[in-house]
Amino acid sequence: MDRLVIILCALCGCALYWYLLRRLEKTRLRDQRRYQTILRKLSATLSLIKDLDQLLKLIVYRVGRAVRVEFACIYLIQDSHGVYAQKFCYAKRKGPLPLPPQITDTHELIALLKVKHSPVLTEELTASIIKEFDIGRGLLVPAFVRGHLLGFIILGPKRSRAGYTHEDAVVFGILANQLALSIENTDFLTESQKIQAQLFAAERMTSLGTMAGGMSHQLNNRFHVIALAASDSLDTLKGIAGAYPADEALQKTFGLVMHALERIQENTRHGGKIVNDFLNFSHPDRVKAEAREFDICGPLERAIEMVTIKTAIPPGLIRKEIEPGLPLIEGNYVLLQDVFYNFLDNALDAIERKAVSLKSSRPETADQFRGAIDIRIRRCASRLEVVIRDNGIGVTEGEKEKLFVPFFTSKPTSAKGEGLGLFVIQKIIIAHQGTLSVDSTPGEGAAFTMRLPLTQKEGTDDA
Repeated sequence: MDRLVIILCALCGCALYWYLLRRLEKTRLRDQRRYQTILRKLSATLSLIKDLDQLLKLIVYRVGRAVRVEFACIYLIQDSHGVYAQKFCYAKRKGPLPLPPQITDTHELIALLKVKHSPVLTEELTASIIKEFDIGRGLLVPAFVRGHLLGFIILGPKRSRAGYTHEDAVVFGILANQLALSIENTDFLTESQKIQAQLFAAERMTSLGTMAGGMSHQLNNRFHVIALAASDSLDTLKGIAGAYPADEALQKTFGLVMHALERIQENTRHGGKIVNDFLNFSHPDRVKAEAREFDICGPLERAIEMVTIKTAIPPGLIRKEIEPGLPLIEGNYVLLQDVFYNFLDNALDAIERKAVSLKSSRPETADQFRGAIDIRIRRCASRLEVVIRDNGIGVTEGEKEKLFVPFFTSKPTSAKGEGLGLFVIQKIIIAHQGTLSVDSTPGEGAAFTMRLPLTQKEGTDDA
């Protein structure tokens, strides 16, 4: 009897085990079908998203929530740096993820993904990769376009502790292919918008440059007449005011009129500068026609002299580090002098604005701030590299994108700038077959790097 009971219990237990196992498998399959359906629908909608950041955030968030993973992270190629960097991550838990922020395109993992060309389970990874990417029972999903690996998604373990299946790999492969096409589409749209903006700006500035070239003499003649009239009127008023020193009311009136005349003089100078800036790029052959060989230190020193005349510069504010024995460059001496002057003038303005900002926001540290402009010139292969760095107010990311756009300025326009300076400066440098780049941290300063081609001759300043 006891044996019969034991046998019956064993049979019931076995039946219960298989029943529960089937229920568990059914539940797992239902959950798998659920998120696979979500992922298929997501794949179909990716092409509708035109913003890259929004696209990547959506992928990571929706995949992480749908599959119910511990974490999900997407890496994207950074062409200018040759690395795959983390873009966006989703995590159920708090704290840093067990993933490096970036890896180079020569990394062992990248080589494996390129060879497999399909989703990779962590069981297929080498010990060295697992040590660096401690993701447990995870899945890596590469995204290819025409054989080029744009990026990859790393999925951590499922919170249900179930493993990833072959069906998962197929669905994620479809999703990754659609993601890669969508990324390429957003890149194309972004580049297209940039090109359209550049073409619009070029057409606009060509028209304005042509107009300025044709009207420059007439405009400058009128500015000159206005400036002379204002200057003569100022001299006359000063003489009259000197004859009535005791009349306070009359002196006050004279002061107001003279201030107005000084403003007229200042604005005529600004007007003339705008016309000359237009002329700098309305005549593209000017650089070639007036080119000669000279030492780069010549226009730099002239620019420093001009800035010193305009602004009282404290001793030691401008510091120079110039590599000895630099070769000559070929170009337009006066235009490069204008380039240096513009950089220095902008740097001084940035330092002044930072000092004002510190006085209003952190008055206790304002007196400790000391402005500095560092100029470094060195030979870099077949080019001359000039870096002008300041510790001023800096520029934001939004401002950095617009620095070389015509009519954009971060200065108070009516007082200090017309928004033409850096646009014209970039055109001058390009006309010299050079390049210009900017690096800045808001609140800490900015650095402008100019690279110009060298001649084969050694020489000194012949200006």
